[in-house]
Amino acid sequence: IKAYYQGTIDYLYDEYVAAYSMGGNQYSASASFTMTRGDRYVVVESQAFDGRHAVGGRPSFMGKNTVWVQDKNPEPDTFILDVYVRDEDKKLVEGATVDSGSKTVKTDAYGKASLIGLPQDTYEVTAKKEGVGSGSETVVLDSNDAVTIYLTPEIPYLAIIIAIVVFIIMLIIAVLPQIPLPSYARVLVVVLGAVLAVVIYWLMGGTF
Repeated sequence: IKAYYQGTIDYLYDEYVAAYSMGGNQYSASASFTMTRGDRYVVVESQAFDGRHAVGGRPSFMGKNTVWVQDKNPEPDTFILDVYVRDEDKKLVEGATVDSGSKTVKTDAYGKASLIGLPQDTYEVTAKKEGVGSGSETVVLDSNDAVTIYLTPEIPYLAIIIAIVVFIIMLIIAVLPQIPLPSYARVLVVVLGAVLAVVIYWLMGGTF
């Protein structure tokens, strides 16, 4: 008895089995095998041999049947989405976090992250790396696919606000007539305020 998927040569079953008499010239034999999930055509071949001879001698006519086997609980098809991440200079980014909403993967040394086992759907895929930026792409996935996401620098609003507040405070100190400072000192206070604002902005992740 042999069994295989139609159009393939990989056997699900290929063994000699004993046949049992059912009376007269009727004999019965059986075999069992495990299939992978999914709807398939399965071809089953059977050929009987005379028990008085060695296997391979005096064969009967071969029986051959093709059967459509339907999975009662089919699993949904899943696909692979390869995501390439580049910065604003189009250089590949290593260590970026790629998120499809259900799976999260980091890019390798070649800027690639593979999201494996995604069902057919529409995904908002995001990529982000601290100090580089973030980006996203909408992907309609119905087969294995690939997409490139370009990162744009994030605007550090909090750093900007704090830097501006510090500079304004120093500017007020410099111009208030109630504070007795010589002219050169007032200029130095303004310069110091500008320097402090820049340093605070940089320490909080701002880029230039």
